[in-house]
Amino acid sequence: MNLLQKFLYIVLDIPWDFLRRITIPPCHEEMWYWKFAVIWPIPAIIFIFLTNSWIPFDGSPMPIIFWILLAVGFVCSFIFYFTTQSQKPPKFILLFALCGFLIAIFWVNWISNVLIDVLGLVGLMFNIPTSYLGLTILAWGNSVGDTITNASVARWGLAKMAITGCFAGQFFNLSLGLGISMLK
Repeated sequence: MNLLQKFLYIVLDIPWDFLRRITIPPCHEEMWYWKFAVIWPIPAIIFIFLTNSWIPFDGSPMPIIFWILLAVGFVCSFIFYFTTQSQKPPKFILLFALCGFLIAIFWVNWISNVLIDVLGLVGLMFNIPTSYLGLTILAWGNSVGDTITNASVARWGLAKMAITGCFAGQFFNLSLGLGISMLK
């Protein structure tokens, strides 16, 4: 790595990777790290409350549910300390995987909210209406992953699967998004 890449790695990658590791439990045998497995409930609860703005910063008292969940997190950490081994993951690794999935949902929600806020700021700076931003940049961003995946699948020789993915993904998004909105 050159000097700029090292600087960006130290400043940007290491802190976010550490935050991700202490909030999402290790749930894979090759990536088992006992110290993160023991402490993850406490930072995860704090992360969930911080990223969803459930912690009041106006001087009002903390919600009682925060203290209850934090106490549960300490108890879980205490249990994990005595029931897990440093060399191999426990038999109840599925619990870690389920909790990791739920916390990853909070990560994705938080990151997507930050990206939408940055996009709204760009629209505000350049005086672009939010409806135009939604119809263009957000729609493109939502489709990039599908486009890359479908192109890769087609390169593997699975053209029918790629074409199906082009239509089925959009149909699923439309049906589920519109269906839930109409049901609500």
